[in-house]
Amino acid sequence: MISICVVRDLILGKSQIKPFYGNYQVIIVEDSHLLRKESIDHLLKILEEGSPNFLLILLVQSLDFLPLTIKSRCQSYKLFPLPSKNIEKLLEMTYPEKTEKLSTIAKLSQGCFGKAINIIENPIILDNQNQTIERILNLLKNPLSKQLQYSNELSGQYKKNKDSVKNELDCWSNWCRDILMIQTNQDHQIIYSKYFDETKKIASIIPISKTLILLNYLSSSKKTLDMNVNPLIIFDILVKQIPKNIQVNPN
Repeated sequence: MISICVVRDLILGKSQIKPFYGNYQVIIVEDSHLLRKESIDHLLKILEEGSPNFLLILLVQSLDFLPLTIKSRCQSYKLFPLPSKNIEKLLEMTYPEKTEKLSTIAKLSQGCFGKAINIIENPIILDNQNQTIERILNLLKNPLSKQLQYSNELSGQYKKNKDSVKNELDCWSNWCRDILMIQTNQDHQIIYSKYFDETKKIASIIPISKTLILLNYLSSSKKTLDMNVNPLIIFDILVKQIPKNIQVNPN
């Protein structure tokens, strides 16, 4: 969460200082939907009384996450994701010594160059994703009882660390997308190429309609979690939709 201290001490402080270079003092706030209510109240004052030489840029995934009082005092601009090929080329220029896995990182960035930088600077992120995919592949070999146990573990983890569980759901979404790419003869578009053989086998077993249903549910489940619905219900429904007793051999 973004506390009132950040708004008062950093943003308000900067808004009252003349720029050293150029015509504007610029502050960019990432994940603006994490602003606390008291932070938003303080931010309104800054927006209403700010200097004409001060620009405040609020980044947010959806305008629905911002209160109307903030939106009504701002101009809205939609930023479109960059094609993964463009991001891959930028990474090659920025990190000429790190050519391995750049294609995977570019696809995982979801069109955001900053996210690609974060992944390449923090290798543990990609390692965690690989571990999640192996966990998913192992889960598919199990009966419903074992999969429901996984649901219960996710629910317990969500209460302790929401971001880690949302990252797990993102891996599920990316992997299901890989299945769909294989099913539609777009193998070159898959993200987790390391697990191509296992994913291809599963893609040959389940119908496209099942893949689409699972993808849609994963997309809606993250939004439902933000509405404070019991996470165990959401994860139980998820595991009931995934294939059962499929024998795959993760690397």
